Amino acid sequence: MSARVRGILPVAWSATLVAFLLWPQRLGGYGLGHDLVFTPRQPLSWASIGLGSSAPRAVPVDAVVAVLSKIADGAVVGRVALVVPLLAAALGAARLVGHDRMLGALAACGFAIWNPFVIERLALGQWALLWAYGALPWIVHSAARLRDGSGRPWPLLLWVGAASITPTGGVIAAVVGVVVAFPANGDARRRWFATGAGLLALQLPWVLPSVVGSAQATSDPGGVAAWRPRSSAGRVSSAFSAARLQFDWPAARRRASSSQPRPRCRCCRQ
Repeated sequence: MSARVRGILPVAWSATLVAFLLWPQRLGGYGLGHDLVFTPRQPLSWASIGLGSSAPRAVPVDAVVAVLSKIADGAVVGRVALVVPLLAAALGAARLVGHDRMLGALAACGFAIWNPFVIERLALGQWALLWAYGALPWIVHSAARLRDGSGRPWPLLLWVGAASITPTGGVIAAVVGVVVAFPANGDARRRWFATGAGLLALQLPWVLPSVVGSAQATSDPGGVAAWRPRSSAGRVSSAFSAARLQFDWPAARRRASSSQPRPRCRCCRQ
């Protein structure tokens, strides 16, 4: 098998899987489902950069979407926002396996796209977190090359920056990058510290608003009681639910949401 075919096969296989997974997106309309909300034009406001009255949980992704929606329609932005991270995750997984192991690379592409984590993120509309997921294989690859002295810092900074469109993704990406890039040779520690400083600087878009913004630093204590693990079998089962990270919607909220009409979305038929 030629090198050209080895390079094309993972791309073609990944594109096929992504197209099949996102097949409902072929329909017209704007993505509307849970955290997935794309409109024709998203306004750029102080809240988009974390200086509003609410906590900067969606910073800087709101600002990024607002800027991109001025360049392209929100429907196009929404579809690109789903396709790019899935392709990045698949091709990054194939890169880590190596194209000389073609069956393993194709299997890595498949598992990177078709797994419970991706399906759950899509079901909940948490597309921004998929960007961190898609960047992780490339972060590992870039950090490993930097550690071995065969790479430069800018690819690692680029991928961590792509993952840092949300605070959660930024923290995950920065920690993985710093840990993997830690050099075994003490002579390379200076470059490692400089790269780590760059990774921390990429978190400033949400760190600074958290410090200087006017939003409250604490949330409503009633949320703890509303979201606590519940079980009808006693404390042991409640502890087991907490260990599995199983936190259900409060019963009152479920009844209220089920009794209200839901808008239908052409792109996901929900």
